[in-house]
Amino acid sequence: MECRLTALREDLASLNRTLRIFDPTVIPATTLPRLKRKTALRFRAGEMTPSLLAILRQATEPVTVREVAVQIAREHSLDPDHAATPAGDGCQRQERAVQAS
Repeated sequence: MECRLTALREDLASLNRTLRIFDPTVIPATTLPRLKRKTALRFRAGEMTPSLLAILRQATEPVTVREVAVQIAREHSLDPDHAATPAGDGCQRQERAVQAS
């Protein structure tokens, strides 16, 4: 057990040294872990990209994020008027982000 603990401490020290190579100002003890949130998956992995690309290829003029989202929702038998999250309309947030950039 003591050998395992020593090995883990050495591994952690090695990781900390590696972090300092990329960012000398990093303080590893203050780095927080990423939170993994449980989300309701509406699409399987890899299912969204082909749908998105097909819509963009078929478009004869520029389309908004909302238009793409509505088309994808219809293709997958989802209600396009349903808000994406309880916090509000995901499409509106994405449109604002695109406009701001």
